[in-house]
Amino acid sequence: MSQLVLTNLMQFVDVVRQNPVLLNIPALSGLRDLVTKLSEQKPNCNCSAKSNAFFGRLQSAKPVVDIAIKNLTTADMAQIKSILNLEKFCYYDRNPDNGRMELKCL
Repeated sequence: MSQLVLTNLMQFVDVVRQNPVLLNIPALSGLRDLVTKLSEQKPNCNCSAKSNAFFGRLQSAKPVVDIAIKNLTTADMAQIKSILNLEKFCYYDRNPDNGRMELKCL
């Protein structure tokens, strides 16, 4: 069984960068500029100033991506699975009742 489990924002950015057709999906189309910006600004050094600034941008982008993923329709999810040739697409979501991260698979 082929599946993708998104565990962090950069993994999502890398998947979209490798499969830009995903940004044609309505719920993800608004992320085009964000994904481009994060892809271009990924630090290629081990310098803390650049890394701290980059990870600050990642943290501010995370809620935007989380909302986009939560707003995916059944048709959107079917399209993602088809494009990526997956049987399951999974991501972690914070449970509002207890604050714990829970794996959601579609």
